Amino acid sequence: MHELSRIETRLPIRCSRDLVWNTFLDFNRWATLTGVYERLQWTDGIPWAKGSRADLQLLVPARIKTHIRVLHHEPQQSLRWLYHGNGITCNEGFDLYVGESGITQLHAFCDFTGEHLVHYGKRPEQAVGELFWFTFQEFRKACEAITSRQEREDDCMHQAVELLA
Repeated sequence: MHELSRIETRLPIRCSRDLVWNTFLDFNRWATLTGVYERLQWTDGIPWAKGSRADLQLLVPARIKTHIRVLHHEPQQSLRWLYHGNGITCNEGFDLYVGESGITQLHAFCDFTGEHLVHYGKRPEQAVGELFWFTFQEFRKACEAITSRQEREDDCMHQAVELLA
C-alpha cells in the first residue's frame, strides 16, 4: 500500500468569485496555454457536474492520459475530482471564498498516492507538486489577465461615453 501525500495552497486572486469559478470551468481555454495540458475531453455527463467523467491529456512530465471523475460540485464555492493516470491517483479540488479585503481566495489541495515515477527521475511528491503549483499559479494569472482586460474595456467605454456627452 502506498502512502497518502497532500499538497495544498492558498492563493489570493484579484477577481470576482464568479469570474474565478467560470474561468476554471472553461479549463481548455486557459489550461492548454500553459504547455502542461493538451486537452480535457468530457466522456460522460455534463462537464464538471457531479459524476461526470473526462480524459485529460497531460504533456508534462511526459505525454500521459489521465481519467477524471467529478466527485462534488457546489457552484461558485467548491469542486472536487478524482483522477488517475500512470500509477498515480489524486483526490483534488478547491474551495473559493471572498476574504475580508474583498479579494477572492482559492484554497486548492491534492491528496495523492501511487508508485514512484522513477522513469521520470522524480518522486511522486515532486512531480505532482510541481504540476499542482504551476497549474494554480497559471490559473491565477489567467483570471487576473481577464479582469485586467475587462477593466481596460470598461475604461475605454467610459471614456467614449464621456466624449459623446
